[in-house]
Amino acid sequence: ILVVGSGTGNDIAYALGENIKSIDAVEIDPVIIELGKKYHPQNPYASKKVNIIQNDARNFIRHTNKKYDLIIYGLLDSHTSLSGKGGIRLDSYVYTINAFREAKKILSDDGYISLSFSVSIESLGVKIFQMLEEAFDGQKPKVFNYSEKSDKFDEGLYTFIISKNKNKKFDYSYKNLSEVDYFNNSSIKVDNSTDDWPFFYMPRKIWPTSYLVIIFIMFISSYLFINQTARIDKSNFSFTCFFLGAGFMLIETKGITELALVYGSTWFVVSIVISFILIMAYFANLMIIKNFKIKISIIYFFILISLLIGYYVTYLD
Repeated sequence: ILVVGSGTGNDIAYALGENIKSIDAVEIDPVIIELGKKYHPQNPYASKKVNIIQNDARNFIRHTNKKYDLIIYGLLDSHTSLSGKGGIRLDSYVYTINAFREAKKILSDDGYISLSFSVSIESLGVKIFQMLEEAFDGQKPKVFNYSEKSDKFDEGLYTFIISKNKNKKFDYSYKNLSEVDYFNNSSIKVDNSTDDWPFFYMPRKIWPTSYLVIIFIMFISSYLFINQTARIDKSNFSFTCFFLGAGFMLIETKGITELALVYGSTWFVVSIVISFILIMAYFANLMIIKNFKIKISIIYFFILISLLIGYYVTYLD
């Protein structure tokens, strides 16, 4: 089996108790792995059956050549406290239709996925349901929660089960485990996450009002504070610098998110991008200090070329 988001080892400990022959445990955070090794009472990481892989879940799934009978998606992030508050997060690219299709490819013929998630709003559960359904060519996942059966949604932990084998039968006669069907609800409109739009925690493609308010406050605050030290007017405000800076930030953000998708959402990958950005900023400032003259049209030309190359490289990928 494969456990992604293995954390300190709870899922692994349970799997070892079920006499699983081989377990690949993927965890991105080395500190959490060490905490599991040191403090977990059952010491699951010490077992010879467990292969520890420090990597981003999506990156590992995309590049592995192994086949698995079961892929367990643990709680990859702090869903209960943060899932409704984030944009692109560390685990965003794990929960896309493209990612689920890649996971499907590494399942054995009778293999299946078990995805646990703390669902805070019903539309998020509907979104997971529909994404799995689309990734598995119209097959509907089974959904379970750990409480008495109810026809009404209640915030809590849910597990989504779906198999590569459409005829696979599951034994779910465990105590306090109930099958629910309220996420199979076409009346709740959601936009499924893809690699082109990986905002998993946003049920719909909208401009979040909170984001717009914060951006507006930042602009007003910046204007007021800067105006205290250097009076802003048309004579000393450069629209060229403003728009080139905005374009530069787009390239930086694009570099971080896309390299995270290709090489994994690790701090090492992000630090490489930021390091190169800082190097570019250093040489740009050095050119100013040395009074190096360059035409504005040439600067715009190269930044537009950079954006176009980035777009088409992404498109071809």
